[in-house]
Amino acid sequence: MSERVDRTLLVANDSDYRPALETLAGLGHKIEVISPAKTIAKQLRDPQWSASLLDPNVLEACEMPDDFTANGKAFRRPSNWR
Repeated sequence: MSERVDRTLLVANDSDYRPALETLAGLGHKIEVISPAKTIAKQLRDPQWSASLLDPNVLEACEMPDDFTANGKAFRRPSNWR
């Protein structure tokens, strides 16, 4: 295992990441997959790593407000982003 990495964290629910996760697991990396979706893709569930759901309250707390100002310019989040 690389001495520069002590943990690999993937926040995604895309099964295309599985080959990369398998490679990292084969190198001895400790891997955590956190899905922002309501489920975890079955291809991302594996005993070689942990997989869990991201708490929707945590995700919501990280979002920008609907209206905000940056550098003197007003912005509004598109309504279809919720």
